[in-house]
Amino acid sequence: MAGERTWEDLVPELCDVAIRHGGTTHLSDGQVIVSAKEFVPTDHSARTIVITRFDDETVRIRTGWCIDSLADLTIAEPGHLSFVASLIDAICRGGAEEHAFLDSDGRWTGVAWRIRTPRGAGVTHGDFDSPHDRAIHRLEAWGAPSS
Repeated sequence: MAGERTWEDLVPELCDVAIRHGGTTHLSDGQVIVSAKEFVPTDHSARTIVITRFDDETVRIRTGWCIDSLADLTIAEPGHLSFVASLIDAICRGGAEEHAFLDSDGRWTGVAWRIRTPRGAGVTHGDFDSPHDRAIHRLEAWGAPSS
């Protein structure tokens, strides 16, 4: 498919996203850790995003309380961020939320989460229609992205 991306294409994209949001990156073999430079006292859990190469076409994204997703790294539109980079950008922009479903004693019984990108794509996991009580965590934006 024209426009397919590889891990080697994705890494510089992730570094660019981190810089645009005032963050930093730590690179190791098969993994990129994107971290905010500034920590928000109310939102420590989402200030680091770990992107790990899963295989030649997939990465694993982990952040926050419970966001843990596989995403296709080959999806790309010419002139736009790859699908994976757009998910990381969305998290940095504050476009993600997590729901922890609670039993009567306040223990987690399940989770659901979503990441929404500005272009309308994204990923969702879990049953948002669950009738259980829940704690909701909206991941805060890292700050206004630079151009």
